[in-house]
Amino acid sequence: MTAHEILIAAKALIPDEEHWWRGDENPRGEACYCPLTAIAAATGKGNFEEYRSAAEAFLKGTRVDCWISLWNGQTDRTLADVHVAFDRAIEATAQ
Repeated sequence: MTAHEILIAAKALIPDEEHWWRGDENPRGEACYCPLTAIAAATGKGNFEEYRSAAEAFLKGTRVDCWISLWNGQTDRTLADVHVAFDRAIEATAQ
C-alpha cells in the first residue's frame, strides 16, 4: 500500500469520538485508535517502511515538530484536529 492509501484507511478507523483515544493507554479496547495505532492497523504487520512513510506524512499534517503521540495526547486536542491532520497528509501524498 502507498502512504496515501494507508492514511485514507487509517482515518476511516477513527470516524468519531467512540473510535478515537488520546493519551498513553487505550481505555476502550481494539476498536479504538490513536493516529499511530490506526496507521499501524491500516498498514498491517511486517510493512515497516510503509508504516514509517505514512506516519511521517501524518506528522507533517500536524504542522508541529514533536512525536505524534505527544501531539495527540495534548489535553486540548480534538478529533477535528486529528481529521484535519489526516486530510492534510492525505492531500500531500495524493501525487
